[in-house]
Amino acid sequence: MLDHTITAVYQLDPVQLTDELKDALAQDQIFETDFTYRDGYERNTAFLLGNDEGYFILVGQAHGLDFIHAETQAVEEEAVEEEEEDELDFSMM
Repeated sequence: MLDHTITAVYQLDPVQLTDELKDALAQDQIFETDFTYRDGYERNTAFLLGNDEGYFILVGQAHGLDFIHAETQAVEEEAVEEEEEDELDFSMM
C-alpha cells in the first residue's frame, strides 16, 4: 500500500461479513483489489482494511517510486560541471 498514492477513502457499513473476513481484518490484514469509480476502463487499486473505528476502502494509484532499504548502500554521483553560458552582449546588435 505504501507504493500507492491514495486519492479517496470510503468508510463502509457492511450488512454482512463472514467470520473469516472479520478475523482477518481484526488481525490487521489488508486486502487488495481493482476498483473503478464508474463503468469505465480506468482501474485503480483499492485496499480493504479495518480497525476499531470500522471498515474502510482506500483507493489509489501506484506511483512507481522505489524505496531505499536500510541494507541499500548509498551511491555518490560525481558532480557534473555546469557549462558556462555565453552571456548575451547587447552591444553586438
